[in-house]
Amino acid sequence: MRRVVLLIAILLFGSYFLIAQVKEDILKKHLNAIGGAKNWNNVKTIRSVGLRESDGSIIEKKKQKIVNKAIRIDYTYQSRDKALNDKKFFIIVNGNQGWKYLPDNLKDSIETMTSGEIAYYKNEHFTLSPFLPKENMQPRIEYISKEDVMNTPCFKFSVNHTTGKTEFIYIDTKTYLIRKSISITSDSEVEFDYEEYKQVNQKITIPYKITSTADVFQMTQFEVNQPLNEQLFIPSMK
Repeated sequence: MRRVVLLIAILLFGSYFLIAQVKEDILKKHLNAIGGAKNWNNVKTIRSVGLRESDGSIIEKKKQKIVNKAIRIDYTYQSRDKALNDKKFFIIVNGNQGWKYLPDNLKDSIETMTSGEIAYYKNEHFTLSPFLPKENMQPRIEYISKEDVMNTPCFKFSVNHTTGKTEFIYIDTKTYLIRKSISITSDSEVEFDYEEYKQVNQKITIPYKITSTADVFQMTQFEVNQPLNEQLFIPSMK
């Protein structure tokens, strides 16, 4: 009986070790495919522009970010509603402070964000990739299995964030780029498809087209390590 228990323990340990090795190998190849952890860690600022199509409207989304410090997202509407088109909407998170001027504000003025909203935007926009090494808020990553996504064989991972959000991420078995993700929180589930990968500055690789269950986002411009004026991250109606 003891020999049987010992044999089972050895087999289980060996299986766990093999899965861990497979996970590390896949993630290493994925990081190499997107440019390598070193190149991503050297990214200090990001400036991007893209068009989001949602509910019959086209929204220009301009994002400016000082990595791990501040982010500003400006929205310009191109819709049938002239009142929206004339407004300059934005979201700003700077350290532990945040402000928003959006169509759903209770008043036509800048509102201070709640701590929950600030935490949400930090989690969604400060993090460059769930697979990049981080000093804080390291998620728990598990390799699950292989699975086809739109006839593309993928490695399926689960990513459990410290915020409570869970993601299922599918990495293409040939390119080692992310093909699809499913983001699950307590009150929502959103799918994203990633396409049109391009290399930036001959160093890092990103998807220029992201399709979700609600909209399509097409990147038109992406720059890294360009100087950003810190006054951008102070709210103003001008």
